[in-house]
Amino acid sequence: MAVVDERGSRVVKNRWGEDRTSSYVAYGDDKLYAANEAASLFCLRPDRACPDLKRRLGASKGIRLGDRFFKPSELLQVLLIYLREDAEAFSHSLVNGCVIAVPSSFDFKQREIVRDAARMAGFCGVKLVNEPTAIAMSSEAEGCLLVIDFGAGSADISAIEKKDGFCHVLDSVGNAGFGGASLDKIVARHLWRLIDKREDPERDERWPLLLAEAERIKEALSFSNKAYWCPRASGFECSDDTSITVSREDIEGLLEPNIVSFLDMAKDMWKQYECQTVLLAGGSSRIPLFRRLLSRFLGEALNIRVCPDEAVALGAARLARGEGKALIDVLSCDLCIGTAEGGVTVIASKGTPLPLKLTKRFMVVGAGAIDTEVLQRKEYGLEVRDEPLCSLSIKEANPGDVVKIVFNVDVSGILNIKITNDKGKLYMSRDVSVRGLYSQNSSSEERKKKIIELEKSIAPFSCLFDPNLERKVKELFDDLKVLQDAEEELWQDAVSILESVVDRISRAVKNR
Repeated sequence: MAVVDERGSRVVKNRWGEDRTSSYVAYGDDKLYAANEAASLFCLRPDRACPDLKRRLGASKGIRLGDRFFKPSELLQVLLIYLREDAEAFSHSLVNGCVIAVPSSFDFKQREIVRDAARMAGFCGVKLVNEPTAIAMSSEAEGCLLVIDFGAGSADISAIEKKDGFCHVLDSVGNAGFGGASLDKIVARHLWRLIDKREDPERDERWPLLLAEAERIKEALSFSNKAYWCPRASGFECSDDTSITVSREDIEGLLEPNIVSFLDMAKDMWKQYECQTVLLAGGSSRIPLFRRLLSRFLGEALNIRVCPDEAVALGAARLARGEGKALIDVLSCDLCIGTAEGGVTVIASKGTPLPLKLTKRFMVVGAGAIDTEVLQRKEYGLEVRDEPLCSLSIKEANPGDVVKIVFNVDVSGILNIKITNDKGKLYMSRDVSVRGLYSQNSSSEERKKKIIELEKSIAPFSCLFDPNLERKVKELFDDLKVLQDAEEELWQDAVSILESVVDRISRAVKNR
């Protein structure tokens, strides 16, 4: 994090005296914690903490911490409040505006969640910028830049043309599900195998400790060919007290396929746009294997102008200060609209320059109503999904009216939709809202009645249960009760599972 004042752009030290603030959020003692406090809770109660909030900002089912479900914006709000308080303590003044850097792969929903959370955290003026763009702004380098941001939670690559204060994003690709944390999991699973464990390590309550050890060993191997791990000292059973030697060669063999896959995209963009300079950011860009493979792929010396940890924050601070004369970014995914025939048509393709303004005209026929959906089209590996953003419904139009729908996407990637007729009458003007994703379609009373109904259905057979089956059935009902406040789809899934169990028990008893 950095602040901008009369002294320029400066990196902020948080309340723990550190330059970096972790993005952990946790729930305990009926309140939410963030940053270092949440990271401590994660080690004690991993079920009550969210260590990968950035990756889960688009979660339509909410995020479960302990026995409660939270909207992603609620959790992000707490983290942003911590950051705002630290910035105010550092600058000795009120902070009411911010520029937040987000992964270039963030879609419309995720960007709206970030903006809403920032407003709830007390920021009045909120702007978003893609992380690779902020990195380019932090550097004095000009020309065609290949920006690679390899952080803990995401990995982005952008080709950016920068000259005399003008910054034009030519192309951008990213993976919000891949980053340094993904590499930590690979190393953690390797450590698990070294102590002859066969079951899934992520189900073990010591998984957070194993992840922390994996990160420590990964970082140690950036400076040495060997690292040492003492499982017993970390709370793991081992045949003796001796430490286990972990070699850089073994770890690099495990990590290389993932890094090569990521750098293939960098190589393609480097050639396509004839970039002259590479800018690196993110802690994982320090990994020696990453640097070697990058040099092999591109055949050029790397140009690093700032500390990787500071690049994004300082670039965002420069934008907040208004140093860039013009900024042109690109759309992160296809913007689509539903057709009258039930199909979907793309109205703006991924990579379209931002800011963007599009106008679509429709003739009202029949009863004088228009009902359609606005969607985003995203790629998940080889799968392409059309995800609803919002519904557009107009009831008061007359047959024969020409309705004009204007789509505005600002440079932050925030979508606004305005609907008028050809005479200028305004039907609707709104930002895309993601709040509807978490609405509950069945009331709390209806859900309580459903639980009672299921309990009555299974009660006649309970006298036949052995202690083990009785315990498992009780756990299922306890889980269902926890989900009473959950999003509708998750609630229905849980009910279906329990209904299936009740039915199977009923049939088994009747067939005896």
